Amino acid sequence: WALKKHLWDYSSASVLKLARLKIDARHVPLGSSTSLFERYAPPDDADRDLGVVFVGRMNGRRRQVLLELRKRGVPVYHANADALLFGDGLRDVLRRARIVLSLAYFGDADEWKATRYLPSIAAGAVVVAEAGGARLEREAWGGAVVFVEGVDAMVNVVKFYLRNETARAERARRAATVLKARRFAAALRGPVEDLVLGSCRFWRAADDVGDAEAWRWRVASAKGEL
Repeated sequence: WALKKHLWDYSSASVLKLARLKIDARHVPLGSSTSLFERYAPPDDADRDLGVVFVGRMNGRRRQVLLELRKRGVPVYHANADALLFGDGLRDVLRRARIVLSLAYFGDADEWKATRYLPSIAAGAVVVAEAGGARLEREAWGGAVVFVEGVDAMVNVVKFYLRNETARAERARRAATVLKARRFAAALRGPVEDLVLGSCRFWRAADDVGDAEAWRWRVASAKGEL
């Protein structure tokens, strides 16, 4: 697959790591779809009764970050502390959350948690994430995710959005707008065309999938700046 350039990765930082190992991967960033918002968008009368939510597997590093946050007055609800959380259960928790935290698992500066960001944004929560991934990729998504470095910055940002409902609502609306403008179909079109080219003469790509150039190739091509 790699030799035929059909190995895909949604993280440009990971694409560069693979390149250093002589593995040729293609950057295919995640984006929005109609089904994502149909699945996660909350009803108009949704009750956001959960302040700060974290969903993820626990390890020593994450446990220490959560401990520091709680010491500084940030009450974090670890939604899957006692059981696995997927499907409707995960959707319902995200719909109730005002803020969703994204914490690095390894502490690696290249960790890019896009699979965590997108459902939370679609559910209307403000996403506050430990900075990770390629710098240009973070900048491209800066209007949708609040990236912070260090516990002190995370405490300040989380407390600000917890006490400021207007700012929180505006941030969530802006994040949804950014996500909706970045259609996953646009990012997939080129790679899928290359994948099936010559194998199915009846296949035709959908015409109206949007344009990924502005947010995809600027990130993927500026390798020296990542």
